[in-house]
Amino acid sequence: MKNVSRLIFLCFLALSLFACAVKTAPPVEEPVTFLDRVPLELRPLFHEAETAYRSGDLQAALPLYERLLKSHPGGTPGALARLRLGEILLEKGDLAGARRELEALGTTYRGDPLYHETQYLLALLALREGDPSRSELLSRELLQEPLSPALKAKTLALVGDSLLAAGNASGAVTYYLLALEERPGEAAESALRGKTEGIVRHGLDENELKALLEKQKRRYPSGYVLVALARLSYDRGDADAARSYVGRFLDGHPGHPLTGEGQDIVNRLEKMAQVNRRAVGLILPLSGKFAAFGQKALDAALLALDLENEGSDAAVPPMELFIEDSAGEPAGGKKAVEKLVKEDRVMGIIGTMAGDAAEEAARTAQALRVPLVTLTQKEAITETGDFVFRNFLTPPMIMKTLVHFAFMNMGMKRFAILYPDDPYGTEMMEAFWDEVEWYGGEVRGVESYEPQATDFSREIRALAGLPEKKDGHEDEKPSPVVDFDALFIPDTALKARLIAPQLAFHDITTVQLLGSNLWNTPDLLLGETTYLQGAVFVDVFFPDSLSRAVRDFVDRFYFAYGRNPAEIEALAFDTMKILLTLLEDERVRIREDLRDALLQLKNYPGVTGLTGFDEVGEARKSLFVLSIRGDKIVEVD
Repeated sequence: MKNVSRLIFLCFLALSLFACAVKTAPPVEEPVTFLDRVPLELRPLFHEAETAYRSGDLQAALPLYERLLKSHPGGTPGALARLRLGEILLEKGDLAGARRELEALGTTYRGDPLYHETQYLLALLALREGDPSRSELLSRELLQEPLSPALKAKTLALVGDSLLAAGNASGAVTYYLLALEERPGEAAESALRGKTEGIVRHGLDENELKALLEKQKRRYPSGYVLVALARLSYDRGDADAARSYVGRFLDGHPGHPLTGEGQDIVNRLEKMAQVNRRAVGLILPLSGKFAAFGQKALDAALLALDLENEGSDAAVPPMELFIEDSAGEPAGGKKAVEKLVKEDRVMGIIGTMAGDAAEEAARTAQALRVPLVTLTQKEAITETGDFVFRNFLTPPMIMKTLVHFAFMNMGMKRFAILYPDDPYGTEMMEAFWDEVEWYGGEVRGVESYEPQATDFSREIRALAGLPEKKDGHEDEKPSPVVDFDALFIPDTALKARLIAPQLAFHDITTVQLLGSNLWNTPDLLLGETTYLQGAVFVDVFFPDSLSRAVRDFVDRFYFAYGRNPAEIEALAFDTMKILLTLLEDERVRIREDLRDALLQLKNYPGVTGLTGFDEVGEARKSLFVLSIRGDKIVEVD
């Protein structure tokens, strides 16, 4: 990875030498020709052109030099005009025009400052044309001449640019440093330092950096070299070498621009010593009223750990798992996090599940700055801080998939909602409504019922615009007014089985039924399923999926425990696999690295769908879209 980054940097810098126009700073020396060589009648024009040139107004200078060349094509005025025209055309990117003017000067003025300037521009032109070898050759020849300090500095810098364009970053630094010794002026010095520091930080390998440090000792850019060596040592896991380099830097370069970066390396080294980067913590309610759920999650986490260690390199220490029982209590969650961080030195923690315990664990994890991936629906849990994540099914996640499918795959735009008047039903109703409006759809009707209800006639008749009581004979009953495409019922499979035939009884047979993850259970298929055919719902896990990852997980889990996994096992398995996978990356060395890796995770191929995390730590998942076909629940493509 480091070699790739170095190559990218060198390519970018080298390409910039070809692509960027030459920025001509006003010369700091006297003109390269003498005023007494210019005829008296041309001096006003010459003076006007030079004034525009030296002020940086090359657009105004160009026609003035063209007039000067036209009126006096020979001698010093003509030569000076060609020199300036060549430089201006080079600045404007007209390489052919620049070469025409510069080569026309020939060698008439060999030994004269005018000749030296011409040769420098020809060397610069060669580099712009993509011929760094010729540029280097011309520049080295020019360095044999008695040059002014300013031109010598520019020529040395040009050799450096040519070497860099040819891939010799170390040689480029050598010549940039020689150019700096000529004291080229503030602007040129700033540019040279920028290129030198960029190469030292990103363009040299360790041996080249060591050679440069040996050559420069404590002189510039030794501070940059020491930080680069410290960073390289840190990246490859050599903490002792990193500590030595950064110590030399901080001791010998007080007030250096990279002091903050050096201190960051020190802080990272200290944090590395505080953690076991191959250790993960797991907090579950293994006792108390949630113990059954905790044990299921534990089984899945242990399976993930076994599979990880089974396929790892024998030379690498196995991943360790430290398990704590929260008993489903807030105090248990807090105590467990503290122990895992301070005694077991884990890199990250999974759990816990119970709402209050999860909330307390999250607060403690944030305070101790350890990544915690919770398995809870506790509202706003990730708002605790940037170290708290959640990999669990939530109402907004369900709605994003369900409504997206209804709109984009089924063409639905008008909806009704029939929901139980309890916290779950209300939350799901609101989440569904919000998502429909986000897509620009309409909610045409909303009715609630008592959670224990078995007769839904009143609510159904209200949605369909039917009167409260039937009047007259059966064949005279009014027809329902169904002005919605789909009906969302966020309740259990049992309630769905009760509601569906009652809809048919009231002649509501053409609407699409939509459900929540609670429908994904064998209970939905008990008895007659005629009225549920084609119903659509979503879930985070579908054990009968044709996905290879799901099939392998189900088979391995059954072989290990003699039972099929459900949602909680699948989520615990994926969460453990995600953490273990991220920790295999050698760049993840401290807890902040793990936090950042979780935030950057996208489309992890888990058994609960492609998984990543958003900017606040909430899981983003591609849920399974399910439907009823015959007497089976099937996955919808």
